[in-house]
Amino acid sequence: MRESLDGLPDPLVGSILHNLSDTDLLNVRATQRRLKAAADSLSKARFHQRWGIESVSEAPRFAPLYLAARARHFAWRHELGPHETLASVALRYDCEAAVLRRCNNLMDDAGAACRTHLFIPVEDVAAVRGCTAAFVRCQHVGRRFVVAFAPDARSARPAGAPAPRAGASEKLVGMLERSLRVDRFTALYYLSHGSGSLRAAIAAHERDAGWAAVSGSGPATRRQRA
Repeated sequence: MRESLDGLPDPLVGSILHNLSDTDLLNVRATQRRLKAAADSLSKARFHQRWGIESVSEAPRFAPLYLAARARHFAWRHELGPHETLASVALRYDCEAAVLRRCNNLMDDAGAACRTHLFIPVEDVAAVRGCTAAFVRCQHVGRRFVVAFAPDARSARPAGAPAPRAGASEKLVGMLERSLRVDRFTALYYLSHGSGSLRAAIAAHERDAGWAAVSGSGPATRRQRA
């Protein structure tokens, strides 16, 4: 095959590579030094076309990883605020807390206090179309993620997150935010678990804060380790 390709012009070689399967393309890349650059370029193009990614801000270390990307590898990256908890992040993205713990290799919810960010699995891979992607390896998890950055999609309230009712409920959310010095989604989380009772929400937050203080994990710990 090497001899047959050596005499062909680059445009024709490119057309031949374009018709190869992912496996055959990787085999050609491994055996044909001359075609390595062309195979790598085609691998990246297939990644963009396959997933609808607009651009790549951080390329993978090896070009074959473009072809190895699967739907389960995509994740959002959420930067944790000083008062955010795993529960509030789960509520924000309409994701089960257990899923976040498993994805981020956390033994319990309090473990998020030692992190500066969390990875949230992308449930519908169609959501990454038009996004910017970055190939990253998480040292805490020991696995690679294809992180999609779409600020408008991530900031929107998830469909499953409880929305406060107009009037009094909206006022309760604001009061709880100021009282506990937490973000809106954390306030919503404690209100939902307190059945809309401000007193029950504050009591639940105090229990969690007390447990975090005893275990030595909390917002201050995260800031110190960041």
